[in-house]
Amino acid sequence: MAIQGPLKKTIIILTGLLCLSMAGMVLIRAYIRHQDAQMRARQQETILNAGAHFEAGRFDEAIPIYREILETLTSKESPALYSDIQRKLATCYLEMAKSKDSADNLKHGIEALEAVSGGMAADTVSEAYGRLQKDLAAAYKELALMRNPRENYPRAIKANQEALNAFTLKRHPDTYARLQKEIGLAHRNLAELEDTRQNLFRAKDAFQATLAVYTLDSHPFEYGISQNNIGAILMGLSTGDEPAAYLEDALKAFEAAETGFDPKTHPFDLALAMNNKGLVYNNLSVVQESDVYLDLAIESFERAIKTIPPDSNLKFQRIIRQNLSLAQERRKQGAQGETD
Repeated sequence: MAIQGPLKKTIIILTGLLCLSMAGMVLIRAYIRHQDAQMRARQQETILNAGAHFEAGRFDEAIPIYREILETLTSKESPALYSDIQRKLATCYLEMAKSKDSADNLKHGIEALEAVSGGMAADTVSEAYGRLQKDLAAAYKELALMRNPRENYPRAIKANQEALNAFTLKRHPDTYARLQKEIGLAHRNLAELEDTRQNLFRAKDAFQATLAVYTLDSHPFEYGISQNNIGAILMGLSTGDEPAAYLEDALKAFEAAETGFDPKTHPFDLALAMNNKGLVYNNLSVVQESDVYLDLAIESFERAIKTIPPDSNLKFQRIIRQNLSLAQERRKQGAQGETD
């Protein structure tokens, strides 16, 4: 049946409007694509400009450009690019921290790394995530030396523990051991500020974990360092209950440390282990009221003085000589007491 009259005219008009509307949509889409292309081109040019400053080490000039890019960039729309820009921004700040405004630049660098970390929450076993957490831990550690150590050491510990999800003992033994060492050092430093015994125990556990990798046969020097750290922690724990037991364990640790230090290649470290062993003997002589331990302390200090290189830090040489002098004075006073 044919369409006639006003109805036909209305249909023709509506069809014409629909065609115009569709043509308009095509033009709008083309305009949007053109605008997007221009924006991406400008963004790419800006990124290349920032990258040139970055590669040339002009970090102070790269920073404001990267920050400008991030004003129009979200992790949801462009996760890979967002992560890359934040990573480069963090590097700029952390490099700047080495020369000026260290604490502030470290803080800004950490904020950028945290922004990257937030976008990797579902990928916590990847090596990229592990490397990011290592960098974050290192930045928190540096910041803890400058401000708020009670807050920043725990953050460094947490980041290193997160990195252990990626760098396991089985897959990455060397990195695993280094992370455990960093955890131990952070707990040891935190022990000087709060929860002393708890942090010392955790430090000991971390240093002992490194021994799964640092054996006397495969890594003798690192083995010696770990044992020296364990011995120092045990000495700290000896100030509480059962001091003799902790001191005996510390003695074993320092003796083990000595075996890891070659006197030809690491005489300084060997001398420090000998000095530490002397301190344990000295403390045992007090706890056990034994002159035998005091004599062993004097012998250890004397060996340390003979072993430490003459061109080494004078501070440490003076400390060892002072320890020997104090032990000898105690021995002299004890001998006088016996004759009175």
